[in-house]
Amino acid sequence: GHKCVNGTKASCPQGSFAPAGSFQCFTCQNGSYPTSNNDGCEPCPAGYECNSKTKKLCGAGFYSTMSSSYCSPCPLGSFSAATGSAACTECPKGSKCPTSGVSSPVKCSPGFYSPSKGGVACLSCPPGTYSDKSGAD
Repeated sequence: GHKCVNGTKASCPQGSFAPAGSFQCFTCQNGSYPTSNNDGCEPCPAGYECNSKTKKLCGAGFYSTMSSSYCSPCPLGSFSAATGSAACTECPKGSKCPTSGVSSPVKCSPGFYSPSKGGVACLSCPPGTYSDKSGAD
């Protein structure tokens, strides 16, 4: 974007914009970023974080909804394996997602199980039972 100063075209600083015919530059609000031709702002797409000047892809284990100014870690019991996620996935049966920001579920070790989705811990097999494989549900 450009602004007019005393009849002369002047560039706006990076990360700011000027609508056509404007005499001043503006900064986008958090949760949005300047358009490619710097003449306005666009809402931040889901899976990205926008801090008014830049648009950055969320990393694995994180997600964001539209117009977010930051990426949030996936909550306990969920994960996000891909970058740019708009939502997290529930941890599958037979696995655990014990902390926030998990990028892949951890399969339960032999002798342990996780009977439902969204598990944060694996349980010991009840007395008299045993599972000799990983990821038991």
